[in-house]
Parts: sequence; structure tokens; C-alpha cells
Amino acid sequence: SIEPQMVNLYSALAADQLIFNSEFNRSSFFQGCDELMAKLPDYTFKDLSKRLYQKSSVIPVPISDGLFSIPVHHSEKNSPIKLIWNHRWEYDKGPDRLWCFLKELELRGIDFEINIVGEKFRSVPGEFERIKEYFSDQINYFGYIENIEDYWALLSCCDVVLSTAIHEFQGVAVMEAVAAGCLPLVPNRLSYSELINEQYRYGSDLNSPEKEATAAVDLLIKISAQLHTKEKIREEFKHYSWSSLIDCYQKAINNLPLYLRV
Repeated sequence: SIEPQMVNLYSALAADQLIFNSEFNRSSFFQGCDELMAKLPDYTFKDLSKRLYQKSSVIPVPISDGLFSIPVHHSEKNSPIKLIWNHRWEYDKGPDRLWCFLKELELRGIDFEINIVGEKFRSVPGEFERIKEYFSDQINYFGYIENIEDYWALLSCCDVVLSTAIHEFQGVAVMEAVAAGCLPLVPNRLSYSELINEQYRYGSDLNSPEKEATAAVDLLIKISAQLHTKEKIREEFKHYSWSSLIDCYQKAINNLPLYLRV
């Protein structure tokens, strides 16, 4: 639908600053802008993306400082690897890919425990009920966690946070889990390519969830031997904390015309 696209463009044209939460988000916005301008028959700006880009910047959504102070949990030797998938229960988060991943774990005889948490909406993909029934013995928690402290506690008890998303502009849920002490396991696409170190990104294959599941499990086996490095990656993630990014937000606000700051 062209209407929401035009609303975005009108907002961008009217704004004094455009702030995106990732470079992936920014570049995809301007790519979409160019594609839309090419489709419209007349009254378009040939240099619209260039004009808008000049007043744009990237500032990630900050991660709560409190997450970085949670004690990091270390699983006992030879215990099941504790996984968490923490996303909206919608198609763009790849529930079909989650199913393929879990089936690949089963096929290889890997001992695991899975927590599948996130908010449900009116239409819930059928894969979730399928996963709940088939992997009931491996599921530790399944559903939405209302209390934020309980959610943080669950994050801190897990070893690896998994993403199977096919749409993600930043990946705050994954970043929160890393801040709480999880190692990330994410596809090599979207915003993850700029936010997550390459060693934690498995091969992306949008055309084959099965092949992608194989790549994800291959990488999981590799990083499961590195669980002792949780504190290291969490420390590296502190530049995404509120205390680290607040000056960036303050600077952006201070750069606004004075009448907008009153």
C-alpha cells in the first residue's frame, strides 16, 4: 500500500532530524524511497534520498543498564544447553525456521532446553502450537512473561539467545539477552550484520529454512564450547547501554531548533 509509504516520506520531509536505530534500517529506508520515486509518474524529487540522508543519523535503541549488572549464569558441565527464542510470535520472526532448527537439534541428538517467549497477537502462526506439542519435553518456558524482573531472570539463566528473524531493524530482544549473559546465535542478515560479531552469525539462506537450520546448529555446536566467554561479549556490548548512549540522544536533542526544545 502506497499510503503508509507516503506518510513516512511526508514525516521525513517535515522533520528537522531523522534518527534510525541501525544502519540497516536507514539504508533500507532510502532504498525504498528511491524505488518508490522511480514508480511514481510525476511530481517527484530525483535527489530526495540525498536530501533526506543529509539530516539523518544512526543511534541504537539503548539497553537498560540494569541488565549488565545481573550475575551471569554458567550451566553445569554436561547439562543441556539452555536456549531462548524471545521475539514477537509473528511470521516475520521465522517460526518455521525455529521449527527446522529444533528438528535439526533432535536429528543430531543434541541435548537442549528451549524457552520460547514473546507477545502473541490476534493471529499466531501454527508452528508455535506444533512446537509446543512436539518438543514438550525440551520446553522450559512457553509464552509471554508479564513481569520484567522475571523475564530478566530467565534471560540470565540461559546460555544462548537464538534469532530466526527474516525482518529485524535492530534486534533489541537479542541485545538484551546478550547484556544478561547469553551468547547470540543469529542469521547473517538484517541489522545483525552490523551489531553482532561475525563469529555468532550463521549462514543466511532465505530460500531454504532447512539449510539455514543446519548452518545454525553447526554454529551452535561451535559456540557451545565458548560459554565461558559470556562475560567478555557482555562487556563489549556495554556501548549499547543507556549510560553509554545518553550523550548521543542529548546531542541530537540539543541540535534541534530551540523552539522544539521548549
